[in-house]
Amino acid sequence: RHWNTYLIQMVLTVLITLDAILLAAARQGPFTYFFPLVPILFAIRRYQIRKFSIQLFYAVYLARDVLVSYIFLVTIVAIFGESVFKNLLNTDASVDTYSSTMRAWITSFVFVSTGENYNNIVYRAIGNAEDHASLYDAFEGTLRGANLLFFVVTSVVGLYFFIPIIIHKFELAFFHSRDRREEKSSNSRVNSLIAGFVMLDMDNSGDISAEEFQHLVHSTIVSGEIFKKLDEDANADLSLKEFVSAVLQNLDSSSTITGKECHNGRFQSWLECNWFRVNRVWTLTVIIIPSVCIALIRGLSTINHWLPTAMIYFFFCYNFVDINLRWYAFGFSRYRNLDEYRNPPLVQQAVRNWKVKTGYIELEDDEDNLSNVIKLSHVNKKWVHATLRPTMPMTEFEKSSMALVHRFELGIIWLGLAGFVLSFIAAEYASGYRFMFLQIYLLRLFTLIKSN
Repeated sequence: RHWNTYLIQMVLTVLITLDAILLAAARQGPFTYFFPLVPILFAIRRYQIRKFSIQLFYAVYLARDVLVSYIFLVTIVAIFGESVFKNLLNTDASVDTYSSTMRAWITSFVFVSTGENYNNIVYRAIGNAEDHASLYDAFEGTLRGANLLFFVVTSVVGLYFFIPIIIHKFELAFFHSRDRREEKSSNSRVNSLIAGFVMLDMDNSGDISAEEFQHLVHSTIVSGEIFKKLDEDANADLSLKEFVSAVLQNLDSSSTITGKECHNGRFQSWLECNWFRVNRVWTLTVIIIPSVCIALIRGLSTINHWLPTAMIYFFFCYNFVDINLRWYAFGFSRYRNLDEYRNPPLVQQAVRNWKVKTGYIELEDDEDNLSNVIKLSHVNKKWVHATLRPTMPMTEFEKSSMALVHRFELGIIWLGLAGFVLSFIAAEYASGYRFMFLQIYLLRLFTLIKSN
């Protein structure tokens, strides 16, 4: 490693010397103006600077999901701002304006990150002070109070939500390592299980007998069944290895079906298993990201064509159909409360097929487990095997997160439709928000990406 560092230093030294000769002879120093090498050499020669640089790049890597979300936030604010304030705010100025895509993005970045241009934007968005108008008055096709609310919410989300999270991520990167935390957590769980094993081993024999295991599970029948499953070598005693490995394997997963019953038809189950559980990435890459590009192209001051506007209408209609069809596929009540409902029987069978296919459970063991019996006819089971994709089960956290995503998406898409209709009904107050409501589906960037 030291030899490699020495070679890098030598190469940099040769390039810096060559650059100095070219600068003195021909007044052309390529590494002086375009790619300065002296700071790099200085950083490599100083261990503290090199260590800090590594930590900095690791911090950026660790915070990559938050940084991407932050870029999405700035982009969405820029698109919304350009849709509403393009001909309203500082149209003749070169800064603090939404007159073009690039200026809108820079203005939004400064506003979301620091709020330094708050006065130049917000006060102009609600009208001049000489007007003596209230927040309920119209202002060039917009509502003054709604304009104020837009910038206040954006400022709060950026300055008091995203920025602290980014800072926190950087602090974690400088003082902790993700691998170390995972290793520490794993060691802590193993140590806790070893301590539990020692407490159950009352006679200090080095093994847990069936009688000792009953102190952990008070029901004799249940403890006997669990004990048989944990006792891999069937010697009537649990070794430390058997106890720890079995508990760690089953600690975070439960195959028991719980929750309210829900019955969906074949078409609903097909939509859920074959489309909506596997194609969220497709919606992101084929619909959402291109729609962002179309919105940015439409904001370019030099482009005035009907096609970008037509594409925005198309993307809104697609997202409206996609979200409401998802609502139908999951069931109108289950869609908003996934963590409170069981999977429908057809989906349960698809989940069971996935478990059998991946070796998560054995077919014979699953049929003997009465808690997992799926009330389904033989015809429906054959249809599931032939038609539905084996579906990976969701954890309780994934269910609660997906339920929150569903509520958010359903809310924003219907808000967009209501706002679009309102922009025609109350044109004096809401016509300026028409394209902002049409592009409100861009907020799905925060729901379709798993890290977000």
